[in-house]
Amino acid sequence: MHVSGLNQSIVVGEHFISLSTDNYMGSDYPLYKRVMIYNYLRPNMCREKITSDYVTAFLSAEFPFFSQKRLLLDEMIYKGKIIYALSLLMPNEPEHWLIGYTQEQLAWANHYEKDIWLTMLKQQQLFSHDPMLTVQYMNDAPFTAPIAQDSPGRLGVFMGWKIVESYMRKEQDISPLELMKNTDYSKILEQSGYRP
Repeated sequence: MHVSGLNQSIVVGEHFISLSTDNYMGSDYPLYKRVMIYNYLRPNMCREKITSDYVTAFLSAEFPFFSQKRLLLDEMIYKGKIIYALSLLMPNEPEHWLIGYTQEQLAWANHYEKDIWLTMLKQQQLFSHDPMLTVQYMNDAPFTAPIAQDSPGRLGVFMGWKIVESYMRKEQDISPLELMKNTDYSKILEQSGYRP
């Protein structure tokens, strides 16, 4: 463990993973308000997120992101694979903690899953190379700008997770390790038969 001065939560090295204790003091920790940590970040700055953040950092280090095309779809499915593996390794963890949502945010995403998917298809966003679009769908934010202002942030991660779940239900002979090593993101989407 380390103290980062509210900077990098997790540091991964060749033989270690270190967590910044000052980033997990609880969403109501007075210092977070004084230094103006954004409201949308604070719910994940609690001790309940420590284990899932450690495991996520380990998975991301063991299976780094690789994409020749750098499409939004590629990063969505990569992050979806991480969350899917996390759900297998931590089966008793509430789903909203796995993805870093509140229960209300996860309920919103589940309720509007079909609408999110249709928006992405109609606007031809999945195969976009636009790095700004990827940031809007994948990064922490108060909402996912291309979708709606009442949406949670990082809906691309949520959608990637749903695609990977669909893929693993359909391709039951694929092991979790084979999934994590597979970087053919378009084929994963195609074989998933994903239809929310």
